[in-house]
Amino acid sequence: MMITVQAPASKSVSHRMVMGAALAQGDSVVSRVLESKDLERTMAILRGAGAGIVRTGEGEYAISGVGGTF
Repeated sequence: MMITVQAPASKSVSHRMVMGAALAQGDSVVSRVLESKDLERTMAILRGAGAGIVRTGEGEYAISGVGGTF
Protein backbone atom coordinates (compact mmCIF):
# COMPACT_ATOMS: atom_id res chain seq x y z
CA MET A 1 0.00 0.00 0.00
CA MET A 2 1.27 3.50 -0.77
CA ILE A 3 0.13 6.53 1.20
CA THR A 4 1.31 10.07 0.48
CA VAL A 5 0.81 12.77 3.07
CA GLN A 6 2.13 16.31 2.70
CA ALA A 7 2.46 18.41 5.80
CA PRO A 8 4.21 21.72 6.36
CA ALA A 9 7.73 21.37 7.66
CA SER A 10 7.87 21.78 11.43
CA LYS A 11 9.99 20.22 14.13
CA SER A 12 7.10 18.43 15.86
CA VAL A 13 5.59 17.12 12.60
CA SER A 14 9.04 15.95 11.46
CA HIS A 15 9.48 13.97 14.69
CA ARG A 16 6.05 12.38 14.30
CA MET A 17 6.66 11.41 10.67
CA VAL A 18 10.02 9.81 11.45
CA MET A 19 8.73 7.98 14.55
CA GLY A 20 5.62 6.77 12.71
CA ALA A 21 7.69 5.44 9.83
CA ALA A 22 10.11 3.76 12.26
CA LEU A 23 7.20 2.00 13.99
CA ALA A 24 5.49 0.98 10.73
CA GLN A 25 6.00 -2.37 9.07
CA GLY A 26 8.05 -2.14 5.89
CA ASP A 27 9.75 0.72 4.13
CA SER A 28 8.75 4.40 4.03
CA VAL A 29 10.10 7.52 2.41
CA VAL A 30 9.66 10.66 4.50
CA SER A 31 10.24 14.02 2.85
CA ARG A 32 9.93 17.71 3.75
CA VAL A 33 11.60 16.91 7.08
CA LEU A 34 12.79 19.91 9.07
CA GLU A 35 16.27 18.79 10.08
CA SER A 36 17.47 19.74 13.56
CA LYS A 37 19.76 18.53 16.34
CA ASP A 38 16.70 17.24 18.21
CA LEU A 39 15.66 15.15 15.23
CA GLU A 40 19.21 13.81 14.77
CA ARG A 41 19.10 12.56 18.37
CA THR A 42 15.65 11.03 17.91
CA MET A 43 16.83 9.19 14.78
CA ALA A 44 19.91 7.91 16.62
CA ILE A 45 17.65 6.43 19.29
CA LEU A 46 15.35 4.88 16.66
CA ARG A 47 18.36 3.38 14.85
CA GLY A 48 19.54 1.91 18.16
CA ALA A 49 16.10 0.35 18.55
CA GLY A 50 16.39 -1.37 15.16
CA ALA A 51 14.91 1.03 12.61
CA GLY A 52 16.89 1.62 9.43
CA ILE A 53 17.14 5.33 8.65
CA VAL A 54 19.12 6.67 5.69
CA ARG A 55 19.24 10.28 4.51
CA THR A 56 18.53 10.22 0.77
CA GLY A 57 18.46 13.96 0.11
CA GLU A 58 17.85 17.32 1.69
CA GLY A 59 14.99 16.78 4.13
CA GLU A 60 14.31 13.26 2.82
CA TYR A 61 14.85 9.89 4.52
CA ALA A 62 14.28 6.23 3.65
CA ILE A 63 13.10 4.43 6.78
CA SER A 64 12.77 0.68 7.35
CA GLY A 65 10.27 0.20 10.15
CA VAL A 66 10.32 -2.35 12.93
CA GLY A 67 6.68 -3.42 12.64
CA GLY A 68 5.47 -1.91 15.90
CA THR A 69 8.04 -3.43 18.24
CA PHE A 70 11.35 -2.13 19.51
